[in-house]
Amino acid sequence: MIETMYPAAVNSRQTELATDIDDTQTSFTVLDGSVLPPAPNQLVLDPANENAETILYTEKTGNVLTGVTRAFEGVAQSWGAGTRVARFFSAYDHNTFKANIEDLNRRLENIPAPQDASLTDKGIVQLSKSTTGERDTIAATESAVGAVQGQVGNLAELQTTDKDNLVDALNEVFTHVGDGKNLIKSAVIVKGGTVAGTSPHSFAELADGIGTIETATVINGQEKRKVTYAESINSNDPIYANTAIGDIVDLPDRPPGSYSRSVAYSKDGKYVAFGLGASPFVAIYKITNGEYTRLPDPAVLPTGDAYSAAFSPEGDLVIGHANTPYITIFKRIGDTFTKIANPAVLPSGTSTCIAFSPDGVYWAIGHSGGNLLTVYKRSGDTFTRITVTGHPSTVNGVAFSPDGTYLALAHVSTPFMTIFKRNGDTFTKLSNPDSLPVSNGRAVCFASDGILIVAYEGSPYISLYSRSGDVFTKMSDLSGAVMTRPDGVALSPEGDVLGIAHAGYPFFTTYLRQGVSFTKMTAPAILPVANAFSVAFSPDGMRVALASNSSGGSRFITMYKRTLQAFKSNNSLTDVKSANSLGYALESGIAGEEKDAIIIWR
Repeated sequence: MIETMYPAAVNSRQTELATDIDDTQTSFTVLDGSVLPPAPNQLVLDPANENAETILYTEKTGNVLTGVTRAFEGVAQSWGAGTRVARFFSAYDHNTFKANIEDLNRRLENIPAPQDASLTDKGIVQLSKSTTGERDTIAATESAVGAVQGQVGNLAELQTTDKDNLVDALNEVFTHVGDGKNLIKSAVIVKGGTVAGTSPHSFAELADGIGTIETATVINGQEKRKVTYAESINSNDPIYANTAIGDIVDLPDRPPGSYSRSVAYSKDGKYVAFGLGASPFVAIYKITNGEYTRLPDPAVLPTGDAYSAAFSPEGDLVIGHANTPYITIFKRIGDTFTKIANPAVLPSGTSTCIAFSPDGVYWAIGHSGGNLLTVYKRSGDTFTRITVTGHPSTVNGVAFSPDGTYLALAHVSTPFMTIFKRNGDTFTKLSNPDSLPVSNGRAVCFASDGILIVAYEGSPYISLYSRSGDVFTKMSDLSGAVMTRPDGVALSPEGDVLGIAHAGYPFFTTYLRQGVSFTKMTAPAILPVANAFSVAFSPDGMRVALASNSSGGSRFITMYKRTLQAFKSNNSLTDVKSANSLGYALESGIAGEEKDAIIIWR
C-alpha cells in the first residue's frame, strides 16, 4: 500500500516561532504562515541544529498551525520565540519514497504476462476485417463494422421517429400498423360495415369488413359519439337522443366545512376548484381519466369565506373572499398552486364574483362593499386597476361576452343589470335595455352566440336578452321557470344546456337549448341537499359541478356526469320534436350500456 507523501516547499523558505512553546504544545503561531506549504505537511524546528525536531501539522489558518504531532522525527523539546521553522527534506520523505518505489516494483513483477482473449477471459486479441467470419477469438475492425452497417443501410433514412435502434424502429412500424388497423376498423364501422374476429385483426379480416360496407353517402357534419342506451337497441337502428344529467360522481377526500359558495373548472379541464366557507377556504382537485384526486392545500391560503372562484385562461386560480386582501391569486406550476403577490391596488370589499375576458387580459371582480366593481388589466403578473364609472351597488354577477367587447353585471338595486362596452382600456356604460329585471340581480352569463342570461330574485327569475349592435332586447321567458331565487347560472361549452343553481327545492334546474328555445329538463335522480350557490360545466361539457349549503353536515359539493341518452326511434314526428339529437346505432346493446352511435342532427 502506498505510504503518504507530503508536498515540498519551493526553496524551503523559512519563518520563525512567534512565541515560546513547550515540548507538549500541539498548536502554535509563526510570524509568516504564507511561506509554509498547505496542511497536512511536515516542518523542521531549528533546522540548523543537529537536535532539530520535525513535526506534522494537519491544519494551517493564516499564521496558526494546529493539529500538531510533536517529535514526528527527533525529540520533542521546548523552543523559544524566534526559532526558525521551514519545510526541509526529511528522513521520513526519503524512507517513504524508497518504500513506495519498492512496493510498486514488487507489484509490477507480480503482473502475469498477458494471455490470449476468449469469450470468458480478457486478453490479447487479433483484429480482422472479415464481415463473414464465424470465429470467437478474433475482433472486428472499424472498417468491418462499417461494411456491415453499409449492408444494413443508413438508419437516419428510416421513415420512423426512432432512427437510432433498428429493433425500436421496427417495433414502431408494427405499432403504426396496429393503429392503422384500428382506424380502418373504426372507418368500416362508421360506414355501416362489420369486422369479424377480435383485435389485432388480420388484413384479410379488414378486407372482408370493407366488403360488408354498403355504398352510401356520408352526411356532412355527422359525428361518432358515445351514447347510453335507455332500452334495447340493435345495430343500425335509428335513434333519437336527449341530454341527461345522470349519476353523481363521488369526490374523494371531501374538504371540511358545511358549505361551498363557488366552483370553477380550469379551461383545459384538468382541475376543478371549490371556494369554501371554512378553512382552508379552497379545495382543488385534479381530474385524470374522469377520476378526481384532491391536491394538497396551497402553502398560503385565502384569508376568509370564499364567495367566488375562477380559473383564468392561462390556468391561474383566483379566489374571491371576505377579509382583506379580498382576492387571492394562485399561479399553477405542475400540480402546485402558489400564491403570487397581491395587486398594488386591492379591492375594498368582499369579492362576490369574478370573470375574465376571453384573452385573459382583463379581470372583472364584483364586490358587496367598497368600490363594488374592480377591473384589472393584466401584464404578466402585474395587475393595473382600470377605473370604470357608472356601476351601481353590490355586484353579485359579472361576465364578459365571448368576443370580450361587452361586460355585464347583475347587481342589487335598480336597474338590477348594467352593461358596459369595452374599447381598449375604456369601459363605457350602455343605455339600459327597455325591459329590465324586476328585482336584485344574482348572476349573469353569455351564450357563445351572444345571448345574455340574467338571473334575479323575483319571478320569473331568469331573463334572456338578444343583442343587435349595442342594443340588448329581452326575449321570451323560460318555459317552466325556476320558482325560487337563482344564485348561479352557467351554459355548457356547446351552449345546449343551461344550468341554474338556486335557493329552493330542487336547488338545481337545467334547460335544454335548441336555437332560442329553452325547455326544462328532467331533474337528476339525486339532488343537492340544500341551497345551491354556483354551477359550472367542464370544458368538454360532460361534467357538472354544484357548490351548495349542506343539510346536517351532509355533502355540500355535488358532481354530476352528463350523458346522451339514446332511445330507439319509430321515425315519428314525436321523436323528432322531443329529440336533442338524431342518428343511428353502430352497436347492439341493452338499457344502461354505453355504445357508439352516429349522430346526424343535433
